[in-house]
Parts: sequence; structure tokens; C-alpha cells
Amino acid sequence: MQMRFHAGLLDTAGASALLGCSPAALVRFRIERRGPPYVKVGRLIRYRRLDLIRWVKSRRVSPEQAPRPDEARHDSNT
Repeated sequence: MQMRFHAGLLDTAGASALLGCSPAALVRFRIERRGPPYVKVGRLIRYRRLDLIRWVKSRRVSPEQAPRPDEARHDSNT
């Protein structure tokens, strides 16, 4: 019996399923350097489950911090 150690690593499809976003969104996040941390294993991209959970927690917005609907963002060029 062969044992495989995965250390909680997820591929892009697994990570996107956990986060509830598309795999393309994770690819875009990597390109824009704004997504969750990832691990490169050779040419493969893998995500640690714990990193994904921490990344989600770091994006939590409490109701006091959320912008009000009447406070629309204004572009400084307009």
C-alpha cells in the first residue's frame, strides 16, 4: 500500500471550491499579487488549507467598518 502525504495542500480547483470562487479568480489573484499565499511545487501551484482559512479571516469586515450605501466612492478624476 502506497501512502501519499499531502500536508493539506489543495490544487487551484480545490482551493477555489473551498473559497467559493472560480479557479480563474485565483489565477487572476496570483497575477495581481493580491490573493492568498500559495506554494510552488516544481511547476505546480498548491494552496495550504490553513493559509486559505487565514486569508479569508484577514478579509473579515465588521459592520462598523463597512461603507454605508450612501457613501459612494468618488473617483478623484471626476
